Amino acid sequence: MKTKTFSILISIAAISAAFAVDVRDVTLQQRWPWSRLIDVEFVIDGEAGSNMRYDVALEAKNGSDVLAVPTAAILGNRSALASGVHVLTIDPVAAGFPDTVLTRFNVTVTASNSPAYMIIDLTTGAKTYTYDWSDTTWCNTDEYKSDKMAFKHIPAGTFGMGYIGTLPSSTDQTNHQVRLTQDYWLGVHEVTQTQWNKLMGTWPSYFSNVTDRAYRPVENITLTQIRGAWNVARFACPDTSFIGILAARSGLTMDIPTEAQFEYAQRAGVTVNYYMGITSMITAQSYIRFRENAGGYNYDSYQKLDLRNLTIAEGGTADVGHYPPNAWGLYDMAGNLWEVVYDKGGYKDTTAQIDPVHVPDGTVLEIHGGCFNSPFGSWVYNTSRSTWNCTAVKWEIGFRVMAEYEVK
Repeated sequence: MKTKTFSILISIAAISAAFAVDVRDVTLQQRWPWSRLIDVEFVIDGEAGSNMRYDVALEAKNGSDVLAVPTAAILGNRSALASGVHVLTIDPVAAGFPDTVLTRFNVTVTASNSPAYMIIDLTTGAKTYTYDWSDTTWCNTDEYKSDKMAFKHIPAGTFGMGYIGTLPSSTDQTNHQVRLTQDYWLGVHEVTQTQWNKLMGTWPSYFSNVTDRAYRPVENITLTQIRGAWNVARFACPDTSFIGILAARSGLTMDIPTEAQFEYAQRAGVTVNYYMGITSMITAQSYIRFRENAGGYNYDSYQKLDLRNLTIAEGGTADVGHYPPNAWGLYDMAGNLWEVVYDKGGYKDTTAQIDPVHVPDGTVLEIHGGCFNSPFGSWVYNTSRSTWNCTAVKWEIGFRVMAEYEVK
């Protein structure tokens, strides 16, 4: 049997190049003969004393002949890198390099500033960016809950998804490894009633107190209004939906996040079950909107009570951003409203996954994160999940927007 082999002879030093930041000391080392993988080590010299991070790109050549290196063939993070030493690994088999000895193999490494936040003007669709990764509270103002929408850059990574230990609910998943290979943008806040009105021209929410509805999250809406019906393909949101309008206006590829994208961002590096590591209900009241600090009403009987005009102080939902953000600068990732995600309802994974997407096969979708009507101990933690028949409107369910990210 003939075995396909690759040998890389590096006869020309790897080339470093720079864009807005210096890349130096680029070296190549193939793990031959025990492995075909090629390690590319380099040093990023960023702006001294800054809180900047950097995206890098690789170009591989054999002499002057460019060799295509698809993203899937590069192992390691290429975005949001701090100054210092980094290693990326090229898999020549996955890259489809020719089955020959490459005698003049070289790699160019370029770097550029990695944006921490993207801001979209909801009227014009114009986009602006900020680059300071240390400040996570600057966008928690009325401007970014009404006329504009702020998105955080979420770098690719691996995390443990699902509950560790005995499951608290039959809906939960056991903990399993998930690798997200692509960066993405995620809305800093749940979409507000004012933002909804700006694009859709309506005020549909149950909590409709005119005095303080403006920055409460929008609810009482269908999936069709949010992003299109359950059978609309991902990133194909019609221009009659909120996300479809925003995508067309901004020129971005947008949808709701998958559940894996949501939980990864919700955890923000936290490996324990509870949101932000909070296990005390007393402490949680300063960080999360849930049943015990949302007025103490019997919300399950709300049809009999008529709570529509509750003020925020009295109960129901809170203004988005009322509580502190998690470590990645995202607000209300637990509590306030359940958030719908792009996965069919009731799926469960038990083995390691890469970029999981469970395409909806009916009107029932997953929702994640608990809400103002969720008891703290039962429903407000990193893995809390339930389902929603997306043809019905619910005062407990809202959403935030996700957009694809490209390393520049």
